[in-house]
Amino acid sequence: MKWIRWRGLVAFFIVMAVVSAFWFIFIDGIIERFIEKKGTSIVGAKVELEKADLSLFPLGLTLTGLQVTDPGSPMRNAVEAGRIAFLMDGMNLLLRKVTIDEMTVSGVRLNTPRKSSGAIEKPAPGRHEEPPFITFSIPDVDEVLKKEDLESIRLAGELESRVKEDREKYEKALKSLPDEKRIEAYEERFERIKGKAKTPAEIFAKANDLIALRDDIKADAGLVKTLASDVGKTASYYRERVEFASGAPARDVKRLTEKYALTQQGLMNLSKVFFGGQIYAWTDKVLMWRERVDKVSRVYKAEPEVEVKPRGRGADVRFPESDPVPDFLIRKALVSVNIPSGDISGEVLDITGDQQITGRPIKFRFSGTRLKGLDSMSLIGEVNRVVPEAAKDFARFDVKGYRINDFILSEGGSLPIAFRKGLADFSVNANIRDFKLDAALNAALSGLDLAAGKADEKNPFLRAAGEALSDVKGFGLNAAVDGTVDNYGLNISSDLDQVLRESAGRVVAKKAALFQAELSEEINSKVAAPLSQAKAQLSSITGIQKELDERGLLMDRLIEEITKNLQVKGFKIPGLPF
Repeated sequence: MKWIRWRGLVAFFIVMAVVSAFWFIFIDGIIERFIEKKGTSIVGAKVELEKADLSLFPLGLTLTGLQVTDPGSPMRNAVEAGRIAFLMDGMNLLLRKVTIDEMTVSGVRLNTPRKSSGAIEKPAPGRHEEPPFITFSIPDVDEVLKKEDLESIRLAGELESRVKEDREKYEKALKSLPDEKRIEAYEERFERIKGKAKTPAEIFAKANDLIALRDDIKADAGLVKTLASDVGKTASYYRERVEFASGAPARDVKRLTEKYALTQQGLMNLSKVFFGGQIYAWTDKVLMWRERVDKVSRVYKAEPEVEVKPRGRGADVRFPESDPVPDFLIRKALVSVNIPSGDISGEVLDITGDQQITGRPIKFRFSGTRLKGLDSMSLIGEVNRVVPEAAKDFARFDVKGYRINDFILSEGGSLPIAFRKGLADFSVNANIRDFKLDAALNAALSGLDLAAGKADEKNPFLRAAGEALSDVKGFGLNAAVDGTVDNYGLNISSDLDQVLRESAGRVVAKKAALFQAELSEEINSKVAAPLSQAKAQLSSITGIQKELDERGLLMDRLIEEITKNLQVKGFKIPGLPF
């Protein structure tokens, strides 16, 4: 009996040799391509790795030369890492769980140039466009009036037409009512009746005639007074409308001046014009990377549904664990970041997509002191998905004593601004709860040497603004971001607003006054004719009312005289109310 089957032993060693050769020759390349492919799909731009080195004893992985392209700037890397090294828990790996107690990330650099584009698709546009700078230029008044709907012209035209229509209606009605001749006829009839009556029969006959005359006059007076009342109400209404229409040119001038000409009120928040584009860009970029990080995370299900497969093909069943461990967990990552001012060190704790299992959020903290051109900086925060339905993120970034050196705030555009030198302290606080975003920036700048504007600037406002900014030695800046991650607003306030109002305000006021005067002259000239016609038509309606009032007054007097003549001293006619 042979204790050793040499053929089997030789075959075993051959197989092991082949497997080992495959491992050592191909496994590193497989890992490298896997990281590049998955990273690229998550980031949306090229992720490249120079080398991956997997060791078995101890079980670990070292990554060298990692480059992650900035999706918004394909010719720059958002992050470069010189070396990433870690050891893995072999027992958990057999259970298909990657557990790393400590990871070291060194040689990290931010925003570095690339030799070739890392784009794999067209960069997505930012959530917000940079606010355009307000350039003061007097628009052409004729062009403004051609494309604007003027309330003053519309009101004057409508008023002229309506007043004319009502005037013609009342003139026609006036002709159908008793006129002066009719009233004179009533007076003659009264004179004939009021003669002396001696006998009772004559008295009764006189009374009956006077009563009939009085009733006729009252009927006509009622018609006159009814129309007079209607005309009076219409005239009162049109007087109010004429007064309102007379003020319309001033309202149009004010509205168009505010719309087309920069006023001193328009200088209230120029800080947003100067700094808004940069702050929007920073905020959009942070939110974009937050989305990328969330793509890596996945929601862990303690008791997932079992996939039903046809008989004989089996099913992957995940049974509840007594002491569950996340599928992927980095307990601690030690990171060293190289910036132009020096090295910043920090750590990230409990990196996993299954925070509800660990019960701990991802926390990070970085700090640096004694840096070149920078007194100190610190960054702390957390990404909390312990309760997936109530996501919470928090970050605080503080910088003290940052030496500004040749920082260009806006290079092109109407008003280039550059900080030759200066000193800045600033802090940023940001919170995201579910989808609600709340962030604040507070900054204080001092010892500034500012260059603003163009040497050959012809625009008086821009020239005054540039000169004012060039004299600024320091200012404070406060910014607040509020809303949702998909739709947020930005409010900015700064001492620069007051500086610009004081320096450039006089130029603005003078130019705006010229535009306003020309606009007022043109609008009033267009409104003058129809408004004058409307006033003339209203005057005619008022004349009709006066005529009706006079007729009514004459008939009232005549009725009064008739009533007096019906009163016979010492004698009462039966059936009469006197």
